[in-house]
Amino acid sequence: MIDRKNITAIILAGGKSSRMGTDKGLVDFNGQEMITYVLQHVKVVANDVLIISNHTGYEKFGYPVCEDIHKNQGPLGGIHAGLLNSKTAWNLVIGCDLPFVTKEFLAFLVSSIAEGDALVPIHDSFAEPLCALYHQSSLPKIESLLLKQELKMQTVVKELDTIFIEVPTEIFNSTIIFRNINRPEDLSSNTNRGLLRVSVL
Repeated sequence: MIDRKNITAIILAGGKSSRMGTDKGLVDFNGQEMITYVLQHVKVVANDVLIISNHTGYEKFGYPVCEDIHKNQGPLGGIHAGLLNSKTAWNLVIGCDLPFVTKEFLAFLVSSIAEGDALVPIHDSFAEPLCALYHQSSLPKIESLLLKQELKMQTVVKELDTIFIEVPTEIFNSTIIFRNINRPEDLSSNTNRGLLRVSVL
């Protein structure tokens, strides 16, 4: 198993949050700012944590806050900035709006690391590229895709040497783990949409 000292958690908090109307990671969710749940979970598998955002409000959490190099390029721009600032080979990339992910699932994900550019969980024929592991070897390919404006995560995971790992649903409830908070009504509702999914069929 990979030692947690060799993992950096890259938390993506730089989205426009257009559906939420305000910065998602800083909204109150059950009495805490939403990003705090993710911070608590990733610390189990990662010694280093980077928050990717252009918002200075994240500095109060005590972790480095890195801005995108390629502005307004969606999640891929955030992954790129995180990898550039990471000092470890493997990196856990996760959205700030995943308060239901569990420490046990992240430990399972890290324990599944093998050779390749990326390790992406899959369930119900959909991949979850924003709760996945990326190796530094993916950086040149990501830079190339950014320059070509190929920003869809579906394209990214196909271009990289990606290992897809099936989520054992008898152990983990993928419907809950990958549920994210996108809109104000999601803060008090269980009927929100899932994380950015990518068909692998």
